[in-house]
Amino acid sequence: MRALPLDAVHAFFLARGFRAAEAKRIVEVGCVHKLAATHDGDGVDAAVSIDLAAWRVRSAEGPWRPLALREEWAQTWEKMNVAKPAQIAFYWALFPTQQIFAPGDRNWGMVPMGFAPGTPFDLKAVWYVGEKRLESVLTHLQCASPEAGT
Repeated sequence: MRALPLDAVHAFFLARGFRAAEAKRIVEVGCVHKLAATHDGDGVDAAVSIDLAAWRVRSAEGPWRPLALREEWAQTWEKMNVAKPAQIAFYWALFPTQQIFAPGDRNWGMVPMGFAPGTPFDLKAVWYVGEKRLESVLTHLQCASPEAGT
C-alpha cells in the first residue's frame, strides 16, 4: 500500500479525459493509494479472496467506515455527467472490489481512501484463505501531502 503523489493522480485522470475540476476532486477527497496483491503460495494452497467492501478506514480517533468503492464512484461520476470514457478509465484503474487469487495470481490498482491530502489514517484489511477469515490493521498510514511533494 503506497500513497500516490497528488500531482501524479491529477495528471493521470486529466490524461484519461476528466475535466480539471473532476480531477481536482479526486485529489482533494481521494487519498489515492496503490494496492498490489499477490498469492505467493504453491499450487496446493487454497485460493485467497479479497472483498474491499469488508475493508475499513479511520482517521485519528474517528470511527471505522467503509471505503468508497468503484461502484460508488461510478454513481458519483454519472451524477456529475463525467464523460463516459473517463468514467470507464477510472473504473478500470481502481483495484477490483472483489477478486479471487489462485497461487501465482497478482493484481494491482488504485484505492481511494476518502480523506483530504496529508490526513493520517488506519486501514483494516480483510481477506480469506479458503474459508478462513484473516485481517490486519495497518496503522499510521498517510495520504499524500502537497507540502512533501508526495
